[in-house]
Amino acid sequence: MDKAYLLPLSILVGCTIIGGGLYFGLRQQAVAPLPDASATAQSTAPASPPATATVAALPMIPGPFGIPVQQVPPDIQAATEAAAKVALEKAKKEIFIPKCYAPGIAQQAEPKHIKLTYDLTFNAQGEEIMRGISEDRSAMRADIAICLRNLPDQLKLSYQPGMNVRVLPLVEFP
Repeated sequence: MDKAYLLPLSILVGCTIIGGGLYFGLRQQAVAPLPDASATAQSTAPASPPATATVAALPMIPGPFGIPVQQVPPDIQAATEAAAKVALEKAKKEIFIPKCYAPGIAQQAEPKHIKLTYDLTFNAQGEEIMRGISEDRSAMRADIAICLRNLPDQLKLSYQPGMNVRVLPLVEFP
């Protein structure tokens, strides 16, 4: 056999072995069924978050990669979204505009209108533990978005949700 074909042939054989192992190994795993929507519906009783004991008793639902995550009740989700919008507006006026938007506009005046979707996760105490920023292609400025991504996580909610909550608020500049 020609030596020129040995390397591609060995790569092909190795990939085939790995692919077969993954296929047969993953076939054996049981997939957890999704919970019934009517069984997991929560009542929208109090506006304040439930006690820690109540939060701990909430059902687990499949999350990313099949890892179970705790379901966030609608009242906590809504209150967290409202508090996150307030915190972002405050940070926008006090931090985002002076540190990122104003210097960016001073260097390049157009476009002035920017739309960013923040992907925020807050812990049980209402402190920001994760942040991602996505730009809307119809109104974007990469320089300003990069500056905002480099700012340290510093948002704090005005209340404690009692569990980790993810929100996706839209922020527009100016």
